[in-house]
Amino acid sequence: MVSFAARAGVAVTFVMLITTILMTLGLLVIWKHNILTALAFFVIFGLIDVSFLSAALNKFLHGGWFPIALSGDAFALLFIFRMRNIFSISESSPYRRYVGNYHDVPYITRYIASTGAKALQLYGYVLEEAAR
Repeated sequence: MVSFAARAGVAVTFVMLITTILMTLGLLVIWKHNILTALAFFVIFGLIDVSFLSAALNKFLHGGWFPIALSGDAFALLFIFRMRNIFSISESSPYRRYVGNYHDVPYITRYIASTGAKALQLYGYVLEEAAR
């Protein structure tokens, strides 16, 4: 029997863990905190997240597999989209105008930095690193 609670529990705990990882990255890169402070934050909240995740993974066979499979499918789709030849469209291609500056990540990063929004700067940093 597939349980909605099992699916939601696994999904929520993975989101909590990803948020802890991104917050630690933000502490180090954006807010320039000491590495010991960021490490303490990661250890404390990481232990909490892992304990919740271990409890949620007990229900893996009762429906917890669904959000993992769904996120794996989404990752595969986005990875294939990223690896296809959208970056290699030549300047003379008639499709170039549709692509435009869609992948102009440095522009997005500069725009976010100019607004002064620290939380969005982390997003821009992650985008820029992913585009390399």
